[in-house]
Amino acid sequence: MAVKARFFRDEEGRYVLELAVEAQVAVTCQRCLGELEECLQSQTQLVALWSDADAGQLPARYDPLVVGEELDLWQAVEDELLLALPNYSYHSDIECGSQTGVVVEPDDDNGIDGDEGGQQQSPFDVLKTLKQDS
Repeated sequence: MAVKARFFRDEEGRYVLELAVEAQVAVTCQRCLGELEECLQSQTQLVALWSDADAGQLPARYDPLVVGEELDLWQAVEDELLLALPNYSYHSDIECGSQTGVVVEPDDDNGIDGDEGGQQQSPFDVLKTLKQDS
C-alpha cells in the first residue's frame, strides 16, 4: 500500500488534505467465488470541517471530511479505499470458466465476437434452426 498525504491551506483559509492512495487487495470473484487481486487507486482533496452544516458551502472540487478534535489519518485512508472498491469484481470469462467448469472459447483473430464471413450472427438463428428441424 502506498499513501501520499499533503496538508495545506487554500486561498480561503480552509484546511485541505490532498490524499492519494494505492493498494493491492484481495476480493471475492462474484462468478466463481475465488480470490481475485484488485489494484485500487484514489485521489481526492478533503477539507477538514467541524460540522456537517459546513459541507454545503464547499466548492465542488473538495470533499468534506468532518473531524472532531483530531484527524484520524488512517481512518481517512481506509474510507478512501472502501470508496475505490468496485461494486462487483470478477475474473475474465476464461479464468472463471476454468473454475466453474464452463468452457469459454477465446475470440477469433479479428477481435469481433460472433463474426462469420463479415456478417454478424443473429441471436434468432438458433430459433430458426429449431423451427426447421420440426
